[in-house]
Amino acid sequence: MATTTTSSGSIVVARRVVRTMTYRWPDVTFAIWLFVMMLCSSVILGILSVFVQIQQQLLLPIPWFVYLMLSACACTVILTPV
Repeated sequence: MATTTTSSGSIVVARRVVRTMTYRWPDVTFAIWLFVMMLCSSVILGILSVFVQIQQQLLLPIPWFVYLMLSACACTVILTPV
């Protein structure tokens, strides 16, 4: 609710109605989608961990975005409901 005061001293009150669209996924489709997301995140997590291991063995620096991708994949795997 918004309240404003005009130069004449009167108060104007305005209301806005916000409607959100929701979509209910079928249970099987949602379960498959969660499985695919967890599977892809696990694969990417494994690939990046091997990359980091090889970079450390070769004494090369690890790019900053690899840590970002590692944390995003780890959060996806941890926070995905099973």
